[in-house]
Order: sequence, then structure tokens, then C-alpha cells
Amino acid sequence: SKRLAHLLLILRRSHGTPVEKGVQLRLSLTAQDLARLLGASAESVSSLLDDFIEAGLIEEINRHIVIKDIAGLHKREAH
Repeated sequence: SKRLAHLLLILRRSHGTPVEKGVQLRLSLTAQDLARLLGASAESVSSLLDDFIEAGLIEEINRHIVIKDIAGLHKREAH
């Protein structure tokens, strides 16, 4: 959870575009892509993404991640 939150925050800074709902990552990333970057399994990353979506931290729109709650991701990163 910490590592995924950290990665999403880094990607936000380098590949983020402000949109109405938050910050959209310009990259189209799958759970498999994120898993490779993290050295984790696609299943665990997919599960964490679902958790982040349910918590209202992110949303997926057309295969792009939109970060809706930056402060919430920072909290996940810290714990």
C-alpha cells in the first residue's frame, strides 16, 4: 500500500495533468505495468488499486488513473 501510494504520487508529479476530478496520469497503466515497476504481483497491485478506488483515493477512466485525493495518498504513503 505504501509503495503503490508512493509510486502514484511520483507519477502524478512527472505525468499528471489537472482534470475536473483531480490529477489524471497521462500514462495508460495496467495493474501489470504498476506491478512490474514495484516488483510485486499483478494480483496484489490490482487488489490495492481496488482498495484505493473504494476509499475514494483514485478512479480509473479510460485506462487512465485519476488521483482524486492527494492528501489521502500521502497518508497511505506514510503508514
